[in-house]
Amino acid sequence: GRLFGDRLSTERFQLGITADVTFTNATGIEGASARTSWLFGAYGQVRLSETWSLVPGLTIKTPAGMSGFQPGEAGNQFEETGIPEVDELFEAGTVRRAANYLTVPVELRYQAGRMGISGGGYFGDMTGGSDRLETDAEQGFLTLEDDKIPDHLNRWDGGLRATLDFMLKPERQMRSMRLHVTGSYGLVDVLKDNPGDPLRNWGVFAGFQIPVGVRDAAEEAAEGN
Repeated sequence: GRLFGDRLSTERFQLGITADVTFTNATGIEGASARTSWLFGAYGQVRLSETWSLVPGLTIKTPAGMSGFQPGEAGNQFEETGIPEVDELFEAGTVRRAANYLTVPVELRYQAGRMGISGGGYFGDMTGGSDRLETDAEQGFLTLEDDKIPDHLNRWDGGLRATLDFMLKPERQMRSMRLHVTGSYGLVDVLKDNPGDPLRNWGVFAGFQIPVGVRDAAEEAAEGN
């Protein structure tokens, strides 16, 4: 256990986990509102100098998507049936898209006191998603779900991201827990063969960065004796 902990926490390298609340949306969709979800992942920090470090990561569940857009937009496959009573329900409804990615971010971080400022990019692989159409009109209630959206969306995503973090125990440097806010902006059109304006994922993530394999000061002192 001690050897494993030492490998996770050294003078030049620190491994940790990230847990965030996320707010995501996409450009090019009028009236769409943000989807609220969460993400969980891991990060590493490699010290390059006293103030600079490289921060790669792996996020198992990076949400994307949005709520409140109309059937027929953003590549969703909900189509009119030709039955007036049913089509009126479609017209009154809105769609909520939930997509998830396996994401590899890499950022270059600069430390200024308690604060860290970093920027870089990310690469994402879509692992699944669905579109849900919901309506509650005078004609009745309708819920339809399409879990085949990866068939008409691009599998790969990539873009830019930036992070601002705050160390709770700055004397511990890389071993300190942090609060952070990250913004990301996609450079890849989400929709395959899109004839219109590109749809690009964007998101804001806020939460904790928690170092692992960190020994407390008493244990380190005991080992030094």
